[in-house]
Amino acid sequence: MDHLTMTSDLVLYHYKNSTADISLSVLRALGIPFELISIDSTSGDLKAPSYIALNPNGLVPLLVHKGTPIYESAAITIYLGENFGEKLGLFPPLGPLRGEAFKWIVWGNINLMKKIWTQIGTPSDENATALHNAFNILEDALLNKDVLLGSEYSLIDTHINSILQWVQYSAVNLTKYERLSSYMKACNEKFSVDSDRTNRFSKAVISKSVPAEDDKHLTLFWFPLSTADVSHNVLKVLGIPFELKTISRGDTKTPSFLALNPNGFVPLIVHHGTPIYESVAITIYLGEMYGVERGLFPPLGPKRGEAIKWIVWVNATLTPAAVKALQTKSEADFECVVKVIMILDGALEGKEFLLGEYSLVDTHAASALSWWKHANVVDFGTLKRIPGWLEKCELRVPE
Repeated sequence: MDHLTMTSDLVLYHYKNSTADISLSVLRALGIPFELISIDSTSGDLKAPSYIALNPNGLVPLLVHKGTPIYESAAITIYLGENFGEKLGLFPPLGPLRGEAFKWIVWGNINLMKKIWTQIGTPSDENATALHNAFNILEDALLNKDVLLGSEYSLIDTHINSILQWVQYSAVNLTKYERLSSYMKACNEKFSVDSDRTNRFSKAVISKSVPAEDDKHLTLFWFPLSTADVSHNVLKVLGIPFELKTISRGDTKTPSFLALNPNGFVPLIVHHGTPIYESVAITIYLGEMYGVERGLFPPLGPKRGEAIKWIVWVNATLTPAAVKALQTKSEADFECVVKVIMILDGALEGKEFLLGEYSLVDTHAASALSWWKHANVVDFGTLKRIPGWLEKCELRVPE
């Protein structure tokens, strides 16, 4: 397996026609030096011990930066954007617009990509309708805008457009979406590297953390026994002031709510007028805005990449496996969940918490794991480390 050996500080493991194409597009848009290691998906490379040691999921993409492995394409885009894209004007600095960036990247993976693949795998009128709903969200988001974050191309567009390339295999026609079609055409063109890129977001965002004591504009829309519990727990652990708006499931379909979150679900936070949805995006955003200074989220660097990796992994890998098992009641699907959870159990070997010290990564992961424990998806008594970790995490969340 010598061909899997790294020789530089920034390495992408990749094979064609996989989600690693997203990460490759992001790296090429950045124009930074990196090593590309091509994986043979049919030869056993993904199951080689040397590769599994880096990514126990046995999948691509995998980015390794200065020895830290980062998987999940959404996590990789966010990590590259923060570490390299901001300096190049391709990713917004800290502030509400960065939260919007997180929202689109995570939504692209968990919502848009899932709907595209579902339609490709099992074409049906119902699945096509769900996909059209996602296209309508993008079409509306592009009203009076050429790109998703306003007037300038960013890595968010690279990420979303890379996902949209899979639509050609779904038998769904995009031509009726004029703005979305124009957007894809523009994204597919070569964007010039101009000298003004570092100023693209300077006037559009809050460029530093807003002190919690001065922040009167943070609202969480929530109802109990929903994924909004994750965001609620994160906010409680942070101990910052926020407004909790308790709503009903039916309220998420009202015009006023859909204007903030066209997906019609919780969680949703609104910060200084900017709506941010998807619990992954919310946790990362709150971690960066408020968690770093409280020692609950790592500062910029490879360890933050590890944090983002776990937060995305919980929602993009663990949760879909658990949901599928509960839906199908298939023994094979339940066994798949066990294999996935064992990755988390293994990551806790020799550590009290996922990053060593307690962080919002544990809050996020434990909040999700509590759901699957109560749903009896897995016999937690068979796990070595997760039960004790889960108990410690639950004690950290204030009542």
